[in-house]
Amino acid sequence: MAPSPSSPTGVAIRQFTTDKQVKLFAALKKNQFNGLLKLTSKRGQEWLIYMYWGRLVYATGGRHPVRRWHRQVSRYCPHLDLSDNALRAMLTKHKANMVCWEYQLLRDWETAGKITRQQSSQVILAVMMEILFDITQASEVF
Repeated sequence: MAPSPSSPTGVAIRQFTTDKQVKLFAALKKNQFNGLLKLTSKRGQEWLIYMYWGRLVYATGGRHPVRRWHRQVSRYCPHLDLSDNALRAMLTKHKANMVCWEYQLLRDWETAGKITRQQSSQVILAVMMEILFDITQASEVF
């Protein structure tokens, strides 16, 4: 029987507590997982967790991912111009090869010397902490 388009596919993890998250990420680290981990709640919220050699690289998704990213960049990089026009121009520049635009912009700013490695790391860590907290609040993920 094929899954219906509205039902999530994958393995359901009930009560995806911090302990279960730690065990999952420890197993992925041990196996040096490269790729994208996609988690979906019963309510349809989706989170994407990017991993390289078993390490968390970036996360996005959930409710209001752009607001979350904007809030953290404003907090740790207050000197950047995050107006709609400035962001639109930056995104248009890289549109063809963007997989994760939030992460890519941070890397571009770091490479251009607009932000430090510490600032980009702070933004990434803050975003991932918020997302892991949100995932923990979901009673079940797929």
